[in-house]
Amino acid sequence: METIISVFRFTHIAGGTVALVAGIIPLIVGKGNAVHRRWGKIYMIAMGVVLLTALFISLFKSIPFLLLVCVFSSYLLMSGYRSLFTKKPPKPMALLDKLLAGCGIVGGCAMAGYGVYNIINGNSFGVVAVVFGAISILLTIADVRRLRARSLATPEWLYAHLSRMIGAYISTFTAFLVVNVRFLPGWLIWLLPTLAGTLLITYWRRKYEKKRMRGGSAIDTAAKV
Repeated sequence: METIISVFRFTHIAGGTVALVAGIIPLIVGKGNAVHRRWGKIYMIAMGVVLLTALFISLFKSIPFLLLVCVFSSYLLMSGYRSLFTKKPPKPMALLDKLLAGCGIVGGCAMAGYGVYNIINGNSFGVVAVVFGAISILLTIADVRRLRARSLATPEWLYAHLSRMIGAYISTFTAFLVVNVRFLPGWLIWLLPTLAGTLLITYWRRKYEKKRMRGGSAIDTAAKV
């Protein structure tokens, strides 16, 4: 069994390395072009490998926090991808979207509960789980509201795609920092990338809104940001 776990661990590291490289390219090139789509697909595949191998390791090594992070990251990745299919006028929520929303809420509540349990037992690291759980719940609620909306006057699908994909990338980057950075407190390493990513998303959205006010379609305007 240890040999199998070692293979999964190696595959996990390899997938994470590819995701770290592939994930940054769609962020710096024009949105919606061929390069963006190509590297976005590579990133999705690499993240799929990362999450599946992490899920296996978390189950066989009995690491509940890793399991909950897998659920959280999977929700971000899949909801970010699904947002691409909500560009047209809204339809009733598809079954897949309902299942994703369920995973986001249940996973978020489980993560927050796990964090509260650890805090009660004197483990301050539980704060990280509470923060991640709250983010999962809030993002899921926002997705459900977006999918139920009767108007797409603003390109909410694009905002959702950006924020969820960046969020999934943050999870991989955070794992890299946790493994390699030793001079900062553990909880700070876990939360700093999330803070930085939130600021990046906020900056990008505001900049995009300013450019959108000058006219142009969602993708055309985003490509200039």
